[in-house]
Amino acid sequence: MKKYVLIVFIFLLSIFVAKAQLAEIYNEENLDFDRDYRDNYLADYNYFSDLEFVITSGGDKLHMDTSTTSQTLRGININGKNFAFDFIGCDAWERYCSFRINGVPTKKTFDPNYHPDKQTSFRFDEDYSLLIETVNYASVGTFDIIDIIIDGSVSSCGDSICGEGETCSSCTQDCGCSSGYICESEQCVEEIICGDNICDTNENCCMDCGCGSGYECISNSCVLEYECISDSDCNNDEACVDNECEIVLLPPEENDTATLDSTDLTISDITPTEQDKVEITVAPSSIEEEKEDKVIETQSDVPEPPPKEESTVIQKIIAWFFSLFG
Repeated sequence: MKKYVLIVFIFLLSIFVAKAQLAEIYNEENLDFDRDYRDNYLADYNYFSDLEFVITSGGDKLHMDTSTTSQTLRGININGKNFAFDFIGCDAWERYCSFRINGVPTKKTFDPNYHPDKQTSFRFDEDYSLLIETVNYASVGTFDIIDIIIDGSVSSCGDSICGEGETCSSCTQDCGCSSGYICESEQCVEEIICGDNICDTNENCCMDCGCGSGYECISNSCVLEYECISDSDCNNDEACVDNECEIVLLPPEENDTATLDSTDLTISDITPTEQDKVEITVAPSSIEEEKEDKVIETQSDVPEPPPKEESTVIQKIIAWFFSLFG
């Protein structure tokens, strides 16, 4: 039992020592990568406990022959720190290579001979960075020889090298964007030009992409082509009629109308107001004219009714007429 415990202790100690001998990558805590994958990767390689770490200084080269597996993993010791360089792969079309240094991926490290404006180095130590010098492409889509420079002069803005930590935003001199691209969020992205008659993806430009049905582009803004295309474009008391908002006149409700039955009313039931009262005057001239017409028409000697009696009848008629209006 004691022997078994001792073996386990020695095994764990060897892992601890091997893990401790690997240096931490510069700015590792702020790098974006899968840390669980890194831990499993290192455990699979036993933390490179059996890898030879060659003392190296700035300016030295690492020569990798990708046709030989043993030549794709190199260990260096620089200023007492151990770094294991593991080749992941290259893209012969885009001209970049990727590596893992102590399990941390370098992501795309571009060949400076083809892409000097992109990231061509990876800073793995406070004073040193990885820089691809040459990639020997044996044929289209393949490669076999890679020379890596351990650059002791950490890139600084203005040295014409787009190094680790430099972006198109932080260092335009080294990482400026190519023609047709602009710098956004520290990355070079294709420039979108409003008004070039090309509707690019996610472009907010109605001059290039047009507007929806019923809208037109005015000063690069989509506005209603008409006053309205549906009732929702009008006020609450309006409706859209022939693309114009018009006030809606609602029909009266049933309780707002009243019907009168003439059989239920008598003259005495109607009481006119002061505004409804009408003054009636009888012009004397009209009466005289009527009398003369009768005399001429009849040509008779029938005596005229006594003026007093005629006056009495007219007065009665007038009185009766006024009684109708109270």
